[in-house]
Amino acid sequence: MIRNRASIGERSIVGANALVTETKQFPPRSLIIGSPARVVRELSTAEQQMIAMNASHYVRNAKRFRKVLEPT
Repeated sequence: MIRNRASIGERSIVGANALVTETKQFPPRSLIIGSPARVVRELSTAEQQMIAMNASHYVRNAKRFRKVLEPT
């Protein structure tokens, strides 16, 4: 959960069930977990590259599914 006016830096990951409190700010490339949320470490270059590749995969699938799936 990310509360009002919180700021998550670019290329960061917020873990499942994390609670980002109101107005909290996190730097770029952070792994953010917990309740309340906190930075546990900076993401490595390899992790950032893997995240970008995974995101591209989901975008490609969305485009493909949009073409071939029919609404029920």
